[in-house]
Amino acid sequence: MKIANVEASQIFGRNYHLAPECPVVVITGPNEAGKTSLLSLPRLAVTPAPVSKFVLLGQSPDRFQVVLKYDDGTLVDRQVKRGKHTLALNGERGTPRNVQPLVDNLVGEAFGWSFQQLLGMTPAARLEWLEANILDSQGRDFRQQVAPYVARINHIMGSEIVPPDVEITRERLVAYLDTLKAEDKAVNRDANRLHKVVAHDEKEAAAVDLPPGTVASWRAKGDELDKQIEQLAQQQGQAEGAAQGRDAIKARIADLEQLIQQGQDVDLEAMKKDQAAELKQLKADVAELDKELKEATDKKLEARGNNTLAHDRTTAAEAAVDTIQAQIDEHQQRIERVQHGGGQCPLIPDKACDALKDPALLDQMNAWADTLQADLVKAQDEVKAAKTKEEASHRLMQHPAKVAREVQAKATRAEAKLDELPKQHAQALADAEAKLAEVERLVSELDTKRGELLALPDNLADEGIAAQLEGLRTEKAQAILNADTLTDNAAAVAERLKHQKELDDAVDKRDEIRDLLRDLGPKGLLGRILADAFGPLVGQVNHYLKPITGSTIWFDADGGLSLGYSRPTIEEGKVPLETASESHAVVISTIVAAVVLSKLDGWRHLAIDGLEVLSKDRTSNHPDLPPRRDGLVLALVAMCNDGLLDDCWLASVDDGWQPPEGVHWHQMGGQP
Repeated sequence: MKIANVEASQIFGRNYHLAPECPVVVITGPNEAGKTSLLSLPRLAVTPAPVSKFVLLGQSPDRFQVVLKYDDGTLVDRQVKRGKHTLALNGERGTPRNVQPLVDNLVGEAFGWSFQQLLGMTPAARLEWLEANILDSQGRDFRQQVAPYVARINHIMGSEIVPPDVEITRERLVAYLDTLKAEDKAVNRDANRLHKVVAHDEKEAAAVDLPPGTVASWRAKGDELDKQIEQLAQQQGQAEGAAQGRDAIKARIADLEQLIQQGQDVDLEAMKKDQAAELKQLKADVAELDKELKEATDKKLEARGNNTLAHDRTTAAEAAVDTIQAQIDEHQQRIERVQHGGGQCPLIPDKACDALKDPALLDQMNAWADTLQADLVKAQDEVKAAKTKEEASHRLMQHPAKVAREVQAKATRAEAKLDELPKQHAQALADAEAKLAEVERLVSELDTKRGELLALPDNLADEGIAAQLEGLRTEKAQAILNADTLTDNAAAVAERLKHQKELDDAVDKRDEIRDLLRDLGPKGLLGRILADAFGPLVGQVNHYLKPITGSTIWFDADGGLSLGYSRPTIEEGKVPLETASESHAVVISTIVAAVVLSKLDGWRHLAIDGLEVLSKDRTSNHPDLPPRRDGLVLALVAMCNDGLLDDCWLASVDDGWQPPEGVHWHQMGGQP
């Protein structure tokens, strides 16, 4: 699938048209001539990125169109009109969301790789890139190669981490290696820890001073000493028992003397006199309280009588007010009848009167009403005075009542105590008599104990037995210590042997893991797999590279999994790609990218900008080789002719260089 024609309009204000006559297109022109824009048109036509993020940075996506036609007639048309983005494949136009998957399927996974990706990678990243695009894309199953190591892997890990009948890809093999590396770290940490433990054990063993003899001999000596100690302890127990008995008698005598002293303080006659005096005083207090109660009651009754009299006066005054108010009301009704000319005359009951004909009578009635109103005011003043006196009398009555209640309460408590006091006196006398009886008993016991004490001999303990017991116990303790020391040392020896065994096992497992890692890793199976996979690639790259640079690339899975090149003129023979010159690195990376691209499915299109970094002239170091720029172009022509690439577009600043034959040379002018 090769480009047959590409057209574009309104790309940075320019229109483009290019119909390549050869698969390899070389675009030249001055700066700002639009070389990069033209070089990017195929990508712009098929890219899945949003319009606002097209490769043509700065392009306003308000209106443009790119039409890409392939040699098989396939047509891709991407355009923006008035900000609306559409995409068409073979005339079927739709939104990018609907049509883009069809375009992606058309160009496949091969589209989009460039040598710039390789230039910025570390050796490890380049290896991953190559593995992902070469080894993994082949989908190879390495179970047959890994089969001899499965039992060892599962044995080391203690579980079946490699299940039977499971496809083992390169990724899975690397995962097994990572698992083994993690286990190696864990086992190595354990081995280092056990190294320290064993060294500590050896240091402690050297510092231990062991007693002579055996554990059994020291145990037997301890048993014999136990028998001797038991015999002496029996003798000492008898003497100590007698001594303890004497101490007990002395302690009891001291207690009896103290109790008797306390009991002798009791005086019954004095107690009776005190009780009689207390009873007499209480009776006198009760009589005095009765007298106070009578006086308080009389005062309370007197105050209550005064209050009652004041209340009666208030009631009488209020009744007088009511009477006068009734007279006023009745007289007012009569005045109203006279004023309206009807009814009987209030002063002459048997004579009818008319207020309009007899005004003198109405004046007389109004004067009488004023008299009644004055009497009412006077009566209301008397009510106020009576209430004031009643309130004062009520306040005066409160204090005698309170005093009477307090005196009554004191009298009640005194009488209750007077009833209870004889019982308390009787109980106290009974307790005192019992205490005197107990004193008599204690005196008798005291005499008995003193007699027992006098009957005991003066010296009951044998100090020699105590000294012998102390010596035997010390000797026994040493025997036990010696036996325990020898026992502990035996346990320590066993523990040291255990630690040494654990260390040996950890070291053996670590060695086993590392042997397996070596057999499976870059120096072993993985290295052979990578060499088998990349060997043809390296040979294919060198086929096109050596005529250009006179050097070849090399792939060393054991040397850091890096990609580099070798030149016979360099003494060490191999130089990493990172140390190569810019032009040399560009040539190598371009050819490697092209070879990798040839292994992938889809449109194998390569776009290279900045070709001017390669020399257009022969170098004095390699006069037999073509100029590096010509050499790379010719190599790409050969790769297209050999079917490794579909087409390749290159762009270079116009520096007077003319591309070799076999390419389509498209020259661009300056500003449009």
